Amino acid sequence: MSNFKKIFSDSVFSTFNFLISDYGFVFKEDPETVFTARNDKCEVMISWDRPLHIAVMIKPPYYYKPSLDLNQIVHYFNDKTGLAVRNIKEEEIADEMSRMAQLLKEYCMPMLKGDFSEWHKIRNHYDGVQK
Repeated sequence: MSNFKKIFSDSVFSTFNFLISDYGFVFKEDPETVFTARNDKCEVMISWDRPLHIAVMIKPPYYYKPSLDLNQIVHYFNDKTGLAVRNIKEEEIADEMSRMAQLLKEYCMPMLKGDFSEWHKIRNHYDGVQK
């Protein structure tokens, strides 16, 4: 396992542990770079893609439509805020993960509890924008 993968993996469990303790999520590591946290109300995917981009996605569990990126959700509620999609350095992983976890708590708490009424509005908004 590369150093980046180890730091990423360790950061997922330490930073997003609140999903387990507060919401009863169970983590599953798909490939080495994708973690899926799921309970009966919500699914959160945390992944990294080369070159060193970390993404957090959320959707209803077992839902067939694409997930929403955390950046889309944050930008929908506050168009002055968002997560810039950028390459990160190894030494920035922990800070980036902490920032994403804080935004997930701030903007997605109803979804983490199973209330996807806003998720559907956001999904429809971005579906309309892409057409």
